[in-house]
Amino acid sequence: MVLSKTFRTVWTVSANVGEQLQLAGIVIEFAKELSRMQQVWQSSTSVNEKGPRLLFMGSAAILRGVTSVVPEAAHLVALSAEGYLDLAGAATGSAKPIQLAAKLESLDQWVNSTFQAQWDGENWYAFATQHLTM
Repeated sequence: MVLSKTFRTVWTVSANVGEQLQLAGIVIEFAKELSRMQQVWQSSTSVNEKGPRLLFMGSAAILRGVTSVVPEAAHLVALSAEGYLDLAGAATGSAKPIQLAAKLESLDQWVNSTFQAQWDGENWYAFATQHLTM
């Protein structure tokens, strides 16, 4: 529900920009995956293997583009909290806030690496060939 014409305009423009950024994210992720896809295409493996691998790689790139907000949001939250914790540690002289900030940084790195591994098309292909083929 929009409360005024001004907020409706802001909402509409924000939604349109968000959609454009999401599309740009998909294109960027697909472009990043393109060199690996070209290696698969130019390999000497059979077409029966190339097709599924390329499909998984393309699908994973699209999903990474759509869900890329997850690691970015985690990074922004961790970065902000780390700054406040560093200030608290400096103000109180206690090491506990700084230790917690280090744990948040570690968590941020874990989220990012897990995200990358989860949305890797090669991992999907390996799982499918190991567990889903007859």
